[in-house]
Amino acid sequence: MGEVAALGTRRKLGIEDVEGLVYVDRLSLSFPVRDYYEKSFPSSARVRNSLTGEVLRDSLSVSVRTCGCGERRCKHGSRGRAFVGVQFLAGVGFFGKVEVNPSPWFDPDGYEPMPLSKLEEAVQLAQVVVEEQGVSAAAPVERWKVKRVDFARPFSGVRSPGSFVRALAPLKRPYTTFNRVYSDPALARAQTLHAGSGAGAMRLYDRFEAYGDRVARGSMQWEVQAGPDWLGRFGMCHVEDLTPLRCQAFVADRWEWSRVGTEVSSSANVLDVVGRLVEAGGYRDERGEWVKMSPAKAKRLLGEMLTEQHGVSWGGSRQTAYDYDRLKRAIGLVLSPETFSATVDVRTRLDFETGTEVAA
Repeated sequence: MGEVAALGTRRKLGIEDVEGLVYVDRLSLSFPVRDYYEKSFPSSARVRNSLTGEVLRDSLSVSVRTCGCGERRCKHGSRGRAFVGVQFLAGVGFFGKVEVNPSPWFDPDGYEPMPLSKLEEAVQLAQVVVEEQGVSAAAPVERWKVKRVDFARPFSGVRSPGSFVRALAPLKRPYTTFNRVYSDPALARAQTLHAGSGAGAMRLYDRFEAYGDRVARGSMQWEVQAGPDWLGRFGMCHVEDLTPLRCQAFVADRWEWSRVGTEVSSSANVLDVVGRLVEAGGYRDERGEWVKMSPAKAKRLLGEMLTEQHGVSWGGSRQTAYDYDRLKRAIGLVLSPETFSATVDVRTRLDFETGTEVAA
């Protein structure tokens, strides 16, 4: 994607400077290997041809703690954990991989992600970690391939994080192969919304449940876990392609795709919006086509939203599901899980720009 196109995508959020709002939570790179120190890698796995005995794949890996000083045996006290691997593929040669979570190097406690503006420092850290393990790359770091980048947007002041996780879960997201809500054991069983496919995914979870008193109550975090396919659509294949503009455009595009900014509303507000569409006889969709909204269709739509919010599905055709998803997008609201217990009308959303919950 060109820089001009990327700028247009970034403006979908209505924000000119996304860079100051986005953080980096993980970075994974691969590179051709010129030489390596085998004793640095205690773990190994070898695959041979059962007939000829030829080595088809030879993998070496190590998980290390380091302060990023550059010394192969760090004595300064480690800050964070990193993974380094070297793999031999028959007919291809040796390739290396490094994966780091840069947060511990930015925040000593390791609970705040690294700002996007420091992405270059995260790349330098990955390079240092590789050199510490005695691995010599056969290409400059600028030409290393990007295998995964996790971008994050923290939120604070959220009154009921669990309500957002449950309310936003039923929303349809294009090209997803999984969409689930669970208590993540890796995050102290914090309630987590996880949706995506093999190309990439997004997560939304309660940070206070995950980290306790080390973060403020009411803290949440939205993350997008991007693999090569997603990143490649925005021209981010190598380290040199990770420009601020492309990263911002990518985050803006995935935020819109994730639909995490959708308004969460009580039934009274949803009824008001649907009622206005019935009175108008319909609405024009994003393609400019007129979509009718009859009282009967409105009743079916409200029933669909209600059962969906409570995890009930009675099936139906794929076309019907598509038609109702278009209607839900036109409304721009989802029902709050507390619809039947709330004593007052609620209409709120997670605001990307302020990083807080705001009244809609």
